[in-house]
Amino acid sequence: MTFALAVTWSTPETLLFWINSIGVLLQLLALFLLVKAILQSQQEIKALLNKQSFILWYLAFVGLILKILVQGLVAVPAVAKISYTIHNFVIGFIHLLVLGCLSVFVFGAFLILLSEERRTIISKLGLITFVSGIIISEFLLFMQGIFHWLEMGFITRYYEQIFAASLLLPLGAIILFSSTFVKSTNNQLSYLK
Repeated sequence: MTFALAVTWSTPETLLFWINSIGVLLQLLALFLLVKAILQSQQEIKALLNKQSFILWYLAFVGLILKILVQGLVAVPAVAKISYTIHNFVIGFIHLLVLGCLSVFVFGAFLILLSEERRTIISKLGLITFVSGIIISEFLLFMQGIFHWLEMGFITRYYEQIFAASLLLPLGAIILFSSTFVKSTNNQLSYLK
């Protein structure tokens, strides 16, 4: 989402829709250039990363691609109007960028710095919990947005479900960061002293 689309919440002016459309097209161009650069350096990048970091950075990149491609639809002013009037879509876009791309990317960088003996089953559990929270909450946000758009009301127990999915995020982060206090030697876990 460009800043212009966010402003249309309070000021739905035609000019802002066109500015948003230009911004979205520029994002699509930037995505094309980024994908091209990454594909050209793919082997070098993969060689620099451990398996967990590579998977996380891959997921972050997929999240970025999804966000930009779905947002590419917002270049059409009629679709932009739907996306800004249904707040679940805007929240979903922001959520996908901040949690799905940036946080997952940062966790991937964290795992690069974490020595192999500290990348344990605990860190994997933390990552799976965190990423599951992102996927479930994104699904709920966008599905609820679609329900609003189709005038179908609310997903059954939507708020409870989004709350439960949101709890997975700090829980996963706590589990991941607690793995820095544990090391793995010969498949045995021991606490650092």
